[in-house]
Amino acid sequence: MRVGLLGLALGCLLAAQAGAQGIRIHMHGDGGYAADGVLFRPSGQPPFPAIVLIPDERGITPQMIEEATGLAAAGYVAVAVDLNRGLAAEVAKRSDEQAKHDIDSALAFLSAQTSVRQDRIGAEGWGSGSGYALLLAADKKVRAVAIEGVGLPRDTAVLGKVHAAVLASFGAQESGVSEKSVKALDERLRAQGNTVDLKIYPEAGRGFLERDNVTQFRPRDAEDVTRRTQQFFASQLKPSP
Repeated sequence: MRVGLLGLALGCLLAAQAGAQGIRIHMHGDGGYAADGVLFRPSGQPPFPAIVLIPDERGITPQMIEEATGLAAAGYVAVAVDLNRGLAAEVAKRSDEQAKHDIDSALAFLSAQTSVRQDRIGAEGWGSGSGYALLLAADKKVRAVAIEGVGLPRDTAVLGKVHAAVLASFGAQESGVSEKSVKALDERLRAQGNTVDLKIYPEAGRGFLERDNVTQFRPRDAEDVTRRTQQFFASQLKPSP
């Protein structure tokens, strides 16, 4: 998946900034619709590592904004991609082609920023966004990918193109999750030489990471996922002293 950089231009980086909400941006690829996103910049001296955040069907949620804000505080440039293109989740219609275009545009945008370490780009995906994050990991610019929840690509051949380090967190009670399937994924990625950290949370179901999901949220598991994710990105994307 490549987006030509010749046509790359930063569209509206002058949109309103709302403190911790980041800066609304448009990211142009090689023609067509410009991907929408929210940009979070760290303080300090660039260049910085960077992470593309990829949502599920709900689009950019408060939890995702919180994650991006935390990443910026930890020294990463973070871009949350709005795959719903400004529409409410209940009316947005997302195709794989559209999502790939938008995610590629986000990667191309980061690749054009002088404030970004080009050898230190990662991605984080939730639910269906996990599958798109793994698609992005086929690009050699992407060094590390963290996925949370079930959302593997429909075409499993894509996994053969993944070269990045992979961290994954699954709830055992989620539909489609089994020890056998996770073990198979682990073995396949390791056979390709990937650095892999896959973990199943036995009592967790869909939504176990979401504070506003009063029936499914599991604070201890969510805290563990956060800790593992922070350590993973630090080890893979932060330059050695």
